[in-house]
Amino acid sequence: MRKISGLIVAGCLLLLALRLPAQTPIDVQSFDATLLQTLIAEKVDSVRQSHKKQPLAADAILQQAAVDHALYLAKKGMLSHFQEGNKKKYDPQDRVEFFGGIGYQTGENAAEHPVQVLLVQKKGYTVNRVETYEQSALLFIQQWVHSPMHFKNLVKEEFSRSGIAVNLDPKTKRIYAVQVFSPEPLAQ
Repeated sequence: MRKISGLIVAGCLLLLALRLPAQTPIDVQSFDATLLQTLIAEKVDSVRQSHKKQPLAADAILQQAAVDHALYLAKKGMLSHFQEGNKKKYDPQDRVEFFGGIGYQTGENAAEHPVQVLLVQKKGYTVNRVETYEQSALLFIQQWVHSPMHFKNLVKEEFSRSGIAVNLDPKTKRIYAVQVFSPEPLAQ
């Protein structure tokens, strides 16, 4: 009996440990971009699997393009797929090529939201206030799923690779997320 209850406690602790990162509060002073990027990637793959699509493989070049654009958006404090005044990195395709992507055919999702602020209720959204990384990832996915063009990127059969980046503007407490997609490059 003692052995069984020990196993039950150990199992409960393991389950709790697996759930803790998803419930970690967002601290603006020590923002964990890697955790949020991982949670977003998991949710994107879940959406793809629910539509009978393969999970996306991580791609270093797409990741660089996503990081670059997430930094740009946070610096500018705006949401756009374009980097005004920068011909070399103007659009998603330009950014991928800038980082060495040859033969890539890109798509891009971008979104932003505030942290620790009451959000406006919209149809299909279940997050009222983003206080944890899990809530943030869920809100980004909801934004993309409820936008026809972004949803198309999420479930596009041809897309097999992606890079995801997030950036927090600590002054405005807004998180910017960028996901860049591509099929297998035509040339390497």
